[in-house]
Amino acid sequence: MVIQRDNQQRQSPVVANVTGEELAVTEIFYSIQGEGPFSGQAAIFIRLSGCNLQCPFCDTLYDEREKLTMPQMRKSLQTLFSRHPDIKLIVITGGEPFRQNVLPLLKLLHEIQATYSFNVQFETNGTIAPPHWHWTTDHINHINCFYIVVSPKTPKVHKDIEIAAFAWKYIVAADLVCLDGLPTSALGQAHRPARPEDMNAKVHNIYVIPEDDGVQSHYKRNLEQCVEISLEHQYTLQIQLHKHLGIA
Repeated sequence: MVIQRDNQQRQSPVVANVTGEELAVTEIFYSIQGEGPFSGQAAIFIRLSGCNLQCPFCDTLYDEREKLTMPQMRKSLQTLFSRHPDIKLIVITGGEPFRQNVLPLLKLLHEIQATYSFNVQFETNGTIAPPHWHWTTDHINHINCFYIVVSPKTPKVHKDIEIAAFAWKYIVAADLVCLDGLPTSALGQAHRPARPEDMNAKVHNIYVIPEDDGVQSHYKRNLEQCVEISLEHQYTLQIQLHKHLGIA
């Protein structure tokens, strides 16, 4: 079963199965990763339902569509791999994927890697502990790895996220940055989103992305700010490819 995108937003609570053998899923689809360390790569996306934060600039419809068991998830993935057997990336996103017990999903993906070699990227806001797993933190040139990419919105991230995160992403608005070049606030609140504890060690895994509020002049200034930040601090500048390409 492959869950396709649609433009209908429904309001429904997410009640996750604590065993993780059944997950609340919004959609499973094939597209291009628009940002982060795998930007530009074709990928299978598994969008899980629900989030514990309310970001005013969130562009994602993550309300619950269906609950899928692990056999159903396997069938959906096998369908997509049969169409695109050379896929090298699966992205788990949301919402906030760590709201649910994703350990059975991790085990399923690890099993499938024996047939189809690919990396797995989890997108998280960093507030919830990830499962105990063999997360990859020190390279990106290998295959069959599991990465956490955190986009912090709160002053602190969970200590286990701090340890396991491979990359950090920040949405930047012009003139709203600290001396380190990263945002002064998030979620419209006067607090700094969390930074890596060791900025020097993580500097090449920090991505800055211009905020896009739909106003072209604002976006242009935000982009200019990101260029300045990247030149000064050696962060990686990115744009959200999926928005510019008009794809999912």
